[in-house]
Amino acid sequence: MPVALVTGCSSGFGEAIAIAFAQRGYQVVATMRKRESAPPSLKALAEKKSADIVIAPLDVTNKMMRKDAIDLAIQRFGRIDVLINNAGITARGAIEDTPEDLWRAIFETNLFGPLELIRLVLPVMRQQGAASSTSPRSPRS
Repeated sequence: MPVALVTGCSSGFGEAIAIAFAQRGYQVVATMRKRESAPPSLKALAEKKSADIVIAPLDVTNKMMRKDAIDLAIQRFGRIDVLINNAGITARGAIEDTPEDLWRAIFETNLFGPLELIRLVLPVMRQQGAASSTSPRSPRS
């Protein structure tokens, strides 16, 4: 069975994506910052298909939690075939009224956290023969 790790599953798209993968026969690691905030639909599916879906805590800005989520997927299911970086935050308001710490949190959550998850997952996928091993190209001058 293929395995999908999905971030940001406490509501919205992440919840729907995790459920859709599970319904299509994937084993799923559905993550969110606080496991107890899992939506009822995801909790019910995890109970019904406990061998194939696990709900796990993951704050994508936390280095140890990123590693733990990857390790959990591998220990539980033996592989990772799909990574969905869905977790994200936003801010509303004028740029000049938005505090710097909020901008930094947005970039940590929406850019750096997902990039680090990709860095952790790619070696696993490459070892499985399921990811490209091309190097980044240099920008053109």
